[in-house]
Amino acid sequence: MELILIPTAHISKKSIQQVIDTINLEKPDIIAVELDKQRAIGLLQNKKPNLLVLLKNPGFLFMYSAQQIIGLIFKSKPGEEMKTALVESGKHKIPILLADMPISKTIENMKKIPFREKIKMFAPVKINGINSIDKLTDPDKLRPILEQIKIKYPKTYQFLLEERNQFIFDKLISCNYLKIVGVFGAGHIPGLIDLINQYNINNKEKIINFKIVR
Repeated sequence: MELILIPTAHISKKSIQQVIDTINLEKPDIIAVELDKQRAIGLLQNKKPNLLVLLKNPGFLFMYSAQQIIGLIFKSKPGEEMKTALVESGKHKIPILLADMPISKTIENMKKIPFREKIKMFAPVKINGINSIDKLTDPDKLRPILEQIKIKYPKTYQFLLEERNQFIFDKLISCNYLKIVGVFGAGHIPGLIDLINQYNINNKEKIINFKIVR
C-alpha cells in the first residue's frame, strides 16, 4: 500500500490547494477523508451543526466557535479542504473513503470527559514557534504541542485524537486499494505515523509506504 498523507489546517487556503494539487499529481485509487457520512453530507449541503448539540457539548461548542472565528480572520471556511476532497473525488471519478469515527460516537465519548477538563478547554494552550496557521500542519512542530494537550486534557486527547487515530488507521489498512491519498487534520498525522511505523515493524512482508505532503 502507498499512502500519501495531507496534514491540513481546517481553515487554511494552503490546505485546500494542497488537496487539489496532490490529487491531480498522485492520481490515487481512492481518497480517504477525516469525515463520517453525516458530516460529509452536512459539508456538501452547507449545513451548520445542530445548536442544541453544541450547547450540550461545551468542547464541541468551543472548537466550532474557534474555527469559525479563525476562518473569518483567514478568509477561509472551516472544513473547506474536506469538501474540496469530496468535490475532487467526484470530478476525477475517484472513490471516497469516509474514514472517521461516526460523529454520534465522538459526541458520546465527549460526554465522558470530566467537567473540570471541559472548563479547562476554554483556557488557551501556549504555542511557541508558530507564527502562521499553516505551520500547524508540520507534524514535527505539532508533536510537542500535542504532548502539552495530552498532559493538560488527557481525556479530550484520548477521545478526540487517540481513539479516532486508531479508528482511521483501521479503516485505512482494511481498504483494498494500492494508492491512497489521505486528507486529515494535522493533529491526527503524528499519531497515524506512529501507528503506521508500529504496523510496519510487525508486518514486514506487507508494509505501508507513506509520505507526508508539506
